[in-house]
Amino acid sequence: MVRTLKQEDPTQSIYEWNLLTEKGLPVASGIYIYYIESEGLGSTFGKMAIFMEEERLRTF
Repeated sequence: MVRTLKQEDPTQSIYEWNLLTEKGLPVASGIYIYYIESEGLGSTFGKMAIFMEEERLRTF
């Protein structure tokens, strides 16, 4: 698990991820699998590709 995101406002249909892990580190380039669960609408999953320009950690 890289990160769990929760949408608090049910009127919002878009959620932006800042591409940071739970520990605040930038994610690596790669294919990520996501799972979305919505009360009353069901659930779905899919894949997305992330391409990070710089992959060297400045702090750790």
